[in-house]
Amino acid sequence: MRMLAVVLLLSSANANATGRFAVAGGDAGVACVSTARTLPKLPVRITLALPDTGAARTAIVTSRLPQACHALAGGDLPGPFYALHVDHAVADDGWFGVADFGGTPRASIRQCTSMEGVHLTAWSGRPLHGRRLWHAYVYLGYDVDPTCSESETQDVPPR
Repeated sequence: MRMLAVVLLLSSANANATGRFAVAGGDAGVACVSTARTLPKLPVRITLALPDTGAARTAIVTSRLPQACHALAGGDLPGPFYALHVDHAVADDGWFGVADFGGTPRASIRQCTSMEGVHLTAWSGRPLHGRRLWHAYVYLGYDVDPTCSESETQDVPPR
C-alpha cells in the first residue's frame, strides 16, 4: 500500500479541526462518511482527500443513512453516517479517505497502518513535522503490516 500525503487548499475558515475532518470510505461504487459534525442542511459539498493515491476530489454529502455503507460497516466508527456522491471515479475495490468540511486554509492528510487498522491524520504543514490537527482510526479486522510512526497513532487532543 503506497502512503502519500495530500495537501488541501481551502478558503473557508469557520470550523475547528475536530469537526472539520471525518472518515470517508467506499466500495463497489457506494460511498459514505462518518462524522459527528451536525449537518442540518443537505446537500453539503466537501473535499475528499484520498491519501493512498494522492488525489483530492469534490464530493457531496447527500443524505443521512440508517447505518454505515459496506466500506465503513466493520470499521468500529461511531457515526452518524451519510451517503456520499463523488464527482470523479474512485477505486471500486475499497478505499478510505478524509472528508474535509473546510477550515484552516492548509492541511496535509496522511494515511498509515497499524497491526489491524488504518490511521488517518490531518496536519498543519508537512505530515509528521507540523502539528497534528486530527486523527481517526478505522479497524480492518485483519492483520496488516504496520507503517505508522508513534506520532500518528497516539491519541493526542487537538490544541
